[in-house]
Amino acid sequence: MGIEQPRKTQQYLSRGMRSPLRLPIVGLVGAVVVLLSLGWVTNRETREEEAAASLVEHTHLVIEELRRIPSGIAVAESSLRGYALQRDEGMLDEFEPAIREVEEGLRSARALVLDNELQVRRLEAVEPKTRRRIDLLRERLQVLRTTGSTDILPEARHLTLDIRAIATEMEQHELMLLERRTTSREERIRRMRIVSPLGIFTSISLVAGAFLLVYGEVRHRRRAEQASEMQGARLRELVRETALMLQMGELLSACRSVDEATEVVRRLAPQFFTRESGAICILNESQNFLEAQVAWGGNPVLSGKTFGPDACWALRRGKPHRTQQGDASVRCEHSSESKSAMLCLPLLAHGQVVGTLHVAENGDAEQVERRAMVVGEQVGMALSNLRLRESLRNQSIRDALTGLYNRRYTDETLEREIQRGARESTTIGVLVMDVDFFKKFNDSFGHQAGDRVLSAIGSLLRKKTRGADVASRMGGEELALVLPGASREDAAKRAEEIREAVAQMDVTYDGRNIGPVTLSIGVAVFPQHGNTADDVVRVADAALYRAKREGRNRVIVAD
Repeated sequence: MGIEQPRKTQQYLSRGMRSPLRLPIVGLVGAVVVLLSLGWVTNRETREEEAAASLVEHTHLVIEELRRIPSGIAVAESSLRGYALQRDEGMLDEFEPAIREVEEGLRSARALVLDNELQVRRLEAVEPKTRRRIDLLRERLQVLRTTGSTDILPEARHLTLDIRAIATEMEQHELMLLERRTTSREERIRRMRIVSPLGIFTSISLVAGAFLLVYGEVRHRRRAEQASEMQGARLRELVRETALMLQMGELLSACRSVDEATEVVRRLAPQFFTRESGAICILNESQNFLEAQVAWGGNPVLSGKTFGPDACWALRRGKPHRTQQGDASVRCEHSSESKSAMLCLPLLAHGQVVGTLHVAENGDAEQVERRAMVVGEQVGMALSNLRLRESLRNQSIRDALTGLYNRRYTDETLEREIQRGARESTTIGVLVMDVDFFKKFNDSFGHQAGDRVLSAIGSLLRKKTRGADVASRMGGEELALVLPGASREDAAKRAEEIREAVAQMDVTYDGRNIGPVTLSIGVAVFPQHGNTADDVVRVADAALYRAKREGRNRVIVAD
């Protein structure tokens, strides 16, 4: 240990007495081994967590591609129904894109399930049925154009049911895999809850035993006692930090939102930095400013709540930046007026910046930086994973062009709301909307102009909806709005407000006004117009087609 033994101890050794210093050394080495083992276990669990996140993302992609198959068939059928009712070629604009959506779903699903023999067999079973269903759709379109017959072949119904059944079976299999992976993750967390306290207790016991032996051996030498106490303090601090690190990692991995993660950091960061003030800032989605989400300590380290990325030298340089006390030439613009020494650390995950960590140094700068690196790595990875999770969820339920919910989410929500409405005897308004003469925008100005129209209407609907409302794009230029708790009069009033607001929009594309833009809206209400979601939507569709027939740019409430 590099400590000169006192003369009395040497006299004891000269009489043949064994020195018990070997035992403290063994205890300390044992404590270090336990701590290194804990670090190795933590690192292994982190790698397994990243692998599990990748598998979960793969499962979500498979489910999304599987749902494109029945969804595309439903959109194609909807286009044929619209054409059968209106005899308007514009109603078929979504027919071929929907067929392509089905085919693309088949191709993507085939590529994604190659590693699962059972799913490959199921996909091989559903593929010929889907090809045949597409052929029947095209044949029905030909029949509608030639003879006008609207009869649907029994084979088509059976194929649709078979396709939905197999797709649902494949989706249930993927959900089972997802549940199994979630169970495995929970088992790892339970294992760490057992291993971590046991390892920490063992480390503390070894350290405590080592110090007792050291204290008994060198009790007559003050300098040796002080050295041992300092060493013990460092080890205890290491054990405490390891426990905090494990606790923070466990809690952050269980968080479901960024707000939960920032609350965890707000509670644990002051325990890492007991004498230092600090703050954690998160980069916004547009990546044009950072906002302070967590702050601790008595002295603020930031001059304001927000600042741009260029205001921090750590972000400019892509590595930690330390400001010495009183050195104003290299201070970040966001620094407070205290002029104290400060460390700025970029929070990185997978090579991407997600935020910054700022700590006012008050003591050992090396120790502060070491703690900051540990906290920064944990927080950066957690924020990145949570953002990825939120992004995947939004992609699965949102329409990318309009920012509205997609058809699948709306169908599920309407079914759930109707079940609740039946239990609680409440009404639900359903608005089905269609952009008038939408084909004109595509033909006159190009498809990007049509996209601009849909995007503008989507933005308006998001502003017009309340917390419980669900605005969605059902496909093509068809939109919908579900109004929980709305009566017939309320739904009609809301529909008229939306129609007027759309009619007053100024939509420009390539420097030109491409308006006017108008909506035809059909309104139906549960339970007045049906006891199921399909019934209410069917009545609202009929009201929409009536609005089209009577001149467009109007609201028709079902009788």
